[in-house]
Amino acid sequence: LEQQKLHLSRYNRLVKEKAELEERLSDISVEIERMSAGGFNGKLSFPRESSPPLRNNQQGSV
Repeated sequence: LEQQKLHLSRYNRLVKEKAELEERLSDISVEIERMSAGGFNGKLSFPRESSPPLRNNQQGSV
């Protein structure tokens, strides 16, 4: 009986956590839609190579 209580407790925590995550994802989707409607669309891109100071530090540590 004690093990059943533990399983039920864990199950209930997981259901609650899932609901919280789904709510957070919904909030994120709304924010993405809001940003897209405002003219922002796409991803930021960064150069493939690291910056010269970072590259020098990496070479010095090898």
